[in-house]
Amino acid sequence: MHPDPARKAGRAMALALKLMLDRVTGARDALPHLAALERALAADGTAVLGAIPLPSLKRMGAQLAALPLDLDNKPLRALQVQLQAAILRREDPPPPPRPAPLPYLPSSLDESRVEVTEVSESEWAAASQIMEDGPGKGP
Repeated sequence: MHPDPARKAGRAMALALKLMLDRVTGARDALPHLAALERALAADGTAVLGAIPLPSLKRMGAQLAALPLDLDNKPLRALQVQLQAAILRREDPPPPPRPAPLPYLPSSLDESRVEVTEVSESEWAAASQIMEDGPGKGP
């Protein structure tokens, strides 16, 4: 019988995390989310990442990212990648981009038949007041 790859990978990650946390006295108290992740990975492998609540996953990712990791530590690097992937899978997707607004053109006007005329300053002021107040209002 072949061992489950997710469980095997999780155990390697848990061992690497354990060794790192063992280096500093009190690390598990200072980094409780990583301590919990260490235990969960050892017990259930990387499949556990799908069951951890999103806020806890984010905290685990932040705690791990704050530590100086050896570039050669493949299990911890893989854990960083899998944590980030689990977070991205669970976060709400960004809203789709809003389409650019269309230029305003009243439906009763045909762009090819717009007539432009000059008006006096008083007619312009009256038209501006109607635009502010709305039609049917004013003096």
